[in-house]
Amino acid sequence: MLLLTKKEVINLPLTLAQRLVKLRKEHDMTQQEVADKIGVGQSLIWRWESGEIKRLRQDKVQKLANLYGVSEAYIATGIDIGNLPGEVEEWIHRPENREKVIGFYKKCKLEEAARQLNNIK
Repeated sequence: MLLLTKKEVINLPLTLAQRLVKLRKEHDMTQQEVADKIGVGQSLIWRWESGEIKRLRQDKVQKLANLYGVSEAYIATGIDIGNLPGEVEEWIHRPENREKVIGFYKKCKLEEAARQLNNIK
């Protein structure tokens, strides 16, 4: 079993619910205001933010990304990876690949931390 330090846990991507709450609060909006702007009910926003719903439809991902000025990849995965080829973006957004993406992200963060430690020595 892989145990992570507190610092490594802090660097993990936020859950969908955490990302949505964070983005909404950063934009000083209520759940009702978000719901009105993207054309859904406030109760759906609550279900997303409570973690009851774990995956968003693509049209909702697009609307939220546009509303908050972030990438669709960030909304869907929590990792803002920049401009990737379409086939890579498609692979990342499949729910069955989430654990692979998070594993890769953890590995990259650990390697980055090791490089930084070596630079200090």
